[in-house]
This record gives sequence, C-alpha cells and structure tokens, in this order.
Amino acid sequence: MRKRAQVVDAERILEICRGCAANVYYRKRPNARYTEIIARQLFGIAAHESMGFRATRQFGYDWKSTEGAFGLWQVETSSVIHTYGKLRHRPQIEANASAWLFRHPSAAGGVLDKLNLGSMMRLMMGWDELACFFARCHLLWDPEPIPESIEDQAGKWDEVYNRNPNAGFPGEYLLNWSIYCAPILGAEYKKVSNE
Repeated sequence: MRKRAQVVDAERILEICRGCAANVYYRKRPNARYTEIIARQLFGIAAHESMGFRATRQFGYDWKSTEGAFGLWQVETSSVIHTYGKLRHRPQIEANASAWLFRHPSAAGGVLDKLNLGSMMRLMMGWDELACFFARCHLLWDPEPIPESIEDQAGKWDEVYNRNPNAGFPGEYLLNWSIYCAPILGAEYKKVSNE
C-alpha cells in the first residue's frame, strides 16, 4: 500500500463518511440514526483497509496499473465497474452523489462515468469523497441493512466488503476499530444513540 506523507485527519474522514451516508441512498434518505450507523461502518472500513487512514494504494501494485485497490477504502476496479452498471438503472443515486461530490446542488448525474477507469481509480488516492462514494455503493448493493453494533459491522465488512477470505478477519477489523475509530468517536462508539 502506498502511504500518505502523514496520517490523515481522522475527524475529517468521519465527516466525509457522515456526508456520504446522508447523501448516497437509493429511494429514501436515511434517518439521522441510520445515517450514523452507515457512517460508522464506512469509517471502520476506511480505518481498517488503509491501516489507520494512511494507505491509499494496495501493496504490490504499480501506480500506473488499475489492478489492486485504491483510496482509504481500498476500492477495487471490479467494484467500480459493478457500481457503474448499477448506476445506469438507478440514476437518482448518482444525482444525489454528484451534488454531494461536486458540492453543488445542480451537479448533474452522469458525470462520473465520463472519466476513464484509470483516471477514476487514481483520483481515489487523493479524493476521499470519491473513494467513500464507491465504498458506500458497494455496501448499498447488499440487500441487508448495515447492522448497529460494531461487532456485527465487522461481520458485515467480512461478508460484503472483504471479498478475499484470506485478506482479513472480523477480529482484525475490531482491533483496528478500537485503535483508530473509538478514540475519535469517544465512549459511545459501540452503540448509536436513539435520538
């Protein structure tokens, strides 16, 4: 994995996760409680996949290649291609996401698929919102909702996000959560409030 010069500000990444969770949805915007559940799952994935918000490129792959994974969420090319296919039938997701990604309410959907795949993958190494968007879509395609408990989210990561069964285990996810996420979220990191 290619590492950034310094550790990314984890609080900024958490806010990206919250923005993505609130703005990348299919039919109905999630309520505040479920938005926070989604954001915590995205935050945990970024912390785990990037070795503490540091790695933006998978080890062993050249920068010129589109193979391997990119961004803090370690998004793979196959996931981006799959998302493009799904977005063709769900233009509202891309429209909502485009307004969020480009910070303009009239940003048009259909922009993301105009970029070539190589450019898209490399952009994720520095455009955290874009990588978070693709990670969110990867979770969105799973019909099961994101669970509330961190332990169950570790299982969700393993079943849905971690497609290589030899690449990691829920226990490692939980360890990285306790090291990188819990200090940012404080004592309430295990349970989302009912407010």
